[in-house]
Amino acid sequence: MTNTAISDPPRTGAPARHSPDVFVWALRPQAQAVKTARELAKTTLQAWGMTALASDAALAVSELVTNAICHACPPYELRLHLVDDAVVVEVVDGLTALPPMPTGQVAELTLEDIDGVDDMQQLEGGRGLDVVYRLSQGRCGARFTNTCTTPMALPAKAVWFALAAPPSAADSGGTR
Repeated sequence: MTNTAISDPPRTGAPARHSPDVFVWALRPQAQAVKTARELAKTTLQAWGMTALASDAALAVSELVTNAICHACPPYELRLHLVDDAVVVEVVDGLTALPPMPTGQVAELTLEDIDGVDDMQQLEGGRGLDVVYRLSQGRCGARFTNTCTTPMALPAKAVWFALAAPPSAADSGGTR
């Protein structure tokens, strides 16, 4: 695999293939974007020979796109970068406030804990980034960036995660 620095890809329309190692898509500001982003991530990872990462990536992408649509504002983008022996996935939105990221102190809930909660809102939300943290083994974060798929670059933020390629994919160099 090639050594590609993680940086903002050039601005262009969506879907856009910027290089064999970077893909960027604009996402519509609607619930269907979650399914679309999940499918784009899975298809790209399969094309890169990293099918073993597709399920974890799809789940983490679902969490991040859902968070963006529910808690931020358009425009939305999905970015996939192939970097050495890892895939870096970014979900970009137009809100320029960084979310609090998990620090490794992810609380486990037991059935007793859940049964003892009266407010269902406490159970329904707030764990998406924890899921991403666990799937990526702590290789996640948020950063300020600019959009790539809008006519003019706009201030934005990217919430990202990285998944390491399984040894077999990294040793063989994948089948892109």
